[in-house]
Amino acid sequence: MTALLLACVEPQYIDPPEPVRDSAEVSSEGWDQGGAQACSNPVEPAWTDESDRFGAYDDIPGLEASLALAEIGGAWQIAVTTGTGVAIWPLQGGDYSLSDTDLFPVRALVVGLTEQRTDLLLTGEDTVWRTDWQGTTEADTTLALSNRGAAEVVDLDGDGARELVLAASGTGEILGYDLDGEARIQEMDHSGAPFDLVAMDLDQDGDPDLYVCNDFGPENGGNLWLENDGAGTLAIGEANGSEITTYCMGASFGDLDGDGALDVYLTAIEEQFALLGSSVGFIDATASMGFPALEADQMGWGAHITDLDNDGHVDLLVANSDFSVSDAELFPMWWLDSEAGWADRGGEIGLPREGRSRAVIARDLNGDGLQDILASEFSGNPLLYMSAGCTADSWLRFKAPVGSVVRVEAGDRVWTGVVTGSPGSLVTAPSQWHVGLGELAQVDRISLRAPWQDEAVLVGPIEVNQEISWSPP
Repeated sequence: MTALLLACVEPQYIDPPEPVRDSAEVSSEGWDQGGAQACSNPVEPAWTDESDRFGAYDDIPGLEASLALAEIGGAWQIAVTTGTGVAIWPLQGGDYSLSDTDLFPVRALVVGLTEQRTDLLLTGEDTVWRTDWQGTTEADTTLALSNRGAAEVVDLDGDGARELVLAASGTGEILGYDLDGEARIQEMDHSGAPFDLVAMDLDQDGDPDLYVCNDFGPENGGNLWLENDGAGTLAIGEANGSEITTYCMGASFGDLDGDGALDVYLTAIEEQFALLGSSVGFIDATASMGFPALEADQMGWGAHITDLDNDGHVDLLVANSDFSVSDAELFPMWWLDSEAGWADRGGEIGLPREGRSRAVIARDLNGDGLQDILASEFSGNPLLYMSAGCTADSWLRFKAPVGSVVRVEAGDRVWTGVVTGSPGSLVTAPSQWHVGLGELAQVDRISLRAPWQDEAVLVGPIEVNQEISWSPP
């Protein structure tokens, strides 16, 4: 299918039609509100570079430098793949612990396959390993695979247990495994070099599908949907304008234009794509939305669609770099502010103007309601930018099953996002969605649709500045 081209799309927010619903609607079960957090001394949004708190290494190339974040025993831990294993730092700083040096992870780090364990899973050239957060590593013989790259953890068949889905960029295979190692998905009937996977209910039929971001697209085929048949078996589905052919590095989902529909931002070698969701499929609005151009040899890697400063307008964090060579050209890490016309404001808050960033995630690590920025570099310690304190603008944060789509309504505004632990390529973390709400003190209604579940509704008024969880009742 040929992607439609949009002639003129301004980077503005569109007021959606007022939703039609029963005025007597009541809240569904399964909601848990954490309680509003007051901000007694608001400050202007600001971030401080605190990367030097981490003991640095500069002699171990990080390959794709995948990034993992987990809360272990009430304390945040950070892991980054290296050329020979994985390096792990506590968030408070200090020296790193290094896993066994005879390993060779390729790309994926997965945190916590089950609720009972928070071990890391590493995929590599020869096999798959599990490691604890002290760097003690052992081969996982139930997953004795090779050359596995991108990974997702999702309940594909609706049995309540999540499966591990792994992709091999070298062979084009996509395989799914139960926790006991039993194969659930056979090799897909397509050629490709999958670099990133996103689990979402793409066709809105209640079960999770997969979006595949293919590297080497011109040689092996473009991006594609893998459609779930409702029993966990995937087959190539209708891409509806998302079948971009490029050297794709990552896929991030969110509402880029504020119309309530989910869009996708793709990173690639010397290219990027903004595909807007619509009733006729995805529409390529990259040029008309005014994103800054990429330079020769510049590659976008991980990205995160979020609201960094809580002003109610969506932003983009983009990790930019070159190839994995010692003399690679250095490129800036972007904070693309939609309110400023998708201008890069990263320099204003100290994001590196010359670097080799690979993975990036925004997460409130100090509990002030403003998100902090964590990123990985091709070779070196993690990058950390901590917020300076709470702001006058408000926010909400959601926890729910992976792939849940959340819609927040307030007056004539709507915000839509996805609960995920992998907001862009090369990142894995506890799943959530953070939304900035500007000057609002409350919202009117929240709806959530999780895979395999009916729509859940929370009727307002609902206080802002709090974490809200939903789980199947």
